[in-house]
Amino acid sequence: MFLWRMAVPTLFAVFVYAAAGTAYARIVEDVPIKWQENYQQWKAELFSAEVGRSRWRAFENDDSFTLTVTVSEKYIRGAGTDAFEWDADGRLIAATITLGYELDLGFPEPVYYPVLHSISAISSYRKAIRRGALAGAKFAHELSHVENAKLENAEEFLLQKQLMPVYVSIFLSNGQNTADKKLRELADQMGGTPVELWSAREYASELDTLDYLAERLANDRQRCLVFRRLKRNLNDYSREHMPLFEARPAYAKLRC
Repeated sequence: MFLWRMAVPTLFAVFVYAAAGTAYARIVEDVPIKWQENYQQWKAELFSAEVGRSRWRAFENDDSFTLTVTVSEKYIRGAGTDAFEWDADGRLIAATITLGYELDLGFPEPVYYPVLHSISAISSYRKAIRRGALAGAKFAHELSHVENAKLENAEEFLLQKQLMPVYVSIFLSNGQNTADKKLRELADQMGGTPVELWSAREYASELDTLDYLAERLANDRQRCLVFRRLKRNLNDYSREHMPLFEARPAYAKLRC
């Protein structure tokens, strides 16, 4: 996918990380100057946990992959990962993470984001901790999307991307009838409905986000408020995913 990017030195701070003696960029941080201070704070939050630092180092040390990180008004308080590129052998070689310029605000719904939403349990008077942990967790969530994309089959991923809009178009035009024969055929081709595929990817990243959050709040006096909220979110909205979380060492060690 082509990613248009305006790289004007007076408007953007561009930091390129690459090993000595190489001509390729492994991590490109393409951040507008006006959001650079916020971005550095979010990155510091990510790095406050070893799991965040290790994930970043893994991309720095991967000489076959380029990660671009930017901040824009596209998502405001959310984030997204796209611009995936594969080589002829089906290996993921590039991706872009776009962070909203108010990344440290706004809690997503618990139905698909039980971990990110659980941070809302931190008392609002502890604004710095609440906002910092939220930004770091959202950043970690997007890094996980990149890691998980590396494990996906390129042909299947691209086929799903091609067919999802077709599925949605038919769904909206047929009275939202999921029993439609054509929709069932498309779901079979994709390996699930668009909602099922999207949900599976979000929950996979939420599992990795839990690793970050458990470490980030390990010594915080309100950590149990957060993880009780997480357990409630899972129980109320996604019991089918509970076994995946219970099998996660970070979840098993909560004891809250």
